[in-house]
Amino acid sequence: MRKPPLYDEVHALPVIDVHTHFETLTETFGYTMPQFFYYGCYFNCYRDLFDPSDIACVEDGGRDVREQFCALLRLWEKIRDTRTGRLFSGMMQTLGCRMEPDAFEPLLQWYTGRTAASIRAAMPTVRGFVCNSAGHPLYGGIPGLKQFLDGGRRPDEGMFRTLNVTELHSIRSLQQLQELETVSGRAITDLGSWSDACQTLIDRMKALGLTAFKDVFLYFRSPQIDYPIHETAEREMAAFLRGEGMTQNLQNVMMFRIYELAEAANLPMQIHTGATLYTAGTANYMQDMIRLMQTFPRLQFDLLHLNYPQMESYLTVLRTCPNAWGDATWAFTVDPGYIRRYLDWILDADIPQRHCLFGSDRHCAGLAVQTVLDAMTQLLSGWLSERVESGYLSRSSAMELARMWLYENPKTLFHLDGMVE
Repeated sequence: MRKPPLYDEVHALPVIDVHTHFETLTETFGYTMPQFFYYGCYFNCYRDLFDPSDIACVEDGGRDVREQFCALLRLWEKIRDTRTGRLFSGMMQTLGCRMEPDAFEPLLQWYTGRTAASIRAAMPTVRGFVCNSAGHPLYGGIPGLKQFLDGGRRPDEGMFRTLNVTELHSIRSLQQLQELETVSGRAITDLGSWSDACQTLIDRMKALGLTAFKDVFLYFRSPQIDYPIHETAEREMAAFLRGEGMTQNLQNVMMFRIYELAEAANLPMQIHTGATLYTAGTANYMQDMIRLMQTFPRLQFDLLHLNYPQMESYLTVLRTCPNAWGDATWAFTVDPGYIRRYLDWILDADIPQRHCLFGSDRHCAGLAVQTVLDAMTQLLSGWLSERVESGYLSRSSAMELARMWLYENPKTLFHLDGMVE
């Protein structure tokens, strides 16, 4: 593929990856070599196209690794011309390997021989990573927070940790409250003591260098976010503690309280946006998000994934709420054309300021991150080059936008000034 005129200049810019799932360079979550590529390229997004036996083979960490790799190649054959297929073949090309079973031995040698230094060297322009780790299921959820709180787990240099807060407010069982009691050291007997437990947890995490919060409530509850009715909340909490069901109003009360604590902590809130089971495949729920953002005007909201595939309502939020930030995390993996339309709109509508363009959303550092960044660089430099050639932007203005979206804005949003090069 031919490089756009601005490619080399954009490729040389410093970058902050605003959403990852690793907080150490050598983290693999126990993945085998084929699983590294399978999850690193998001093969699992195409499950309906694959032979179930091949999926089972690759996802079962106890299977023979060579057998897994052969199954992975069969999966690739079915989606070779998709974004995931091209990402995988691009990674293989970088490693000098062909898409054949004979590549197994050199790939296994490369994978087992990776070091922190070689992984860092594979991402030369990435200056920092915002890591979705604490409280995430990959790290044991709420019970897993103990490993962070006791200081036994520390991120590598340049890795900045977020705290997942969904399990603190979208409560669905008494077990979740018991887990919060254990990790916070606070007994929960009513709404006030629940709030104290959450405050304790946030204070301790912030003291350990917390950078942001992350909320994925759209996976677990209705997107309808009504103003909470506090007058009935204590009775609803007492009923829930007796084993009765959780009410949506009580969830709203809890959610608003967590956001109050986040606002007081002066750290941004990353929110998953886009189609999920609870948004009925439309992602058209942004009026509720506007209500939430206007309620907490001092809290900065980083809206991940561009609300794919519903752009119009997303752009309405960016227009309406000065504390809303656009974030293209993972969107490139899904639909590069969607990002181009997004860039067209924010420039033509004259709101190019509050946007973060690169979030790899990868589980492992190194090659997977850089391959996505290279592809994003191709897209961004091509789009900017077209705007320069048309006379809409000067070359210097184009490069200022690229640097702002890739580096300066994330540095500002996550308070990383002086913490990254």
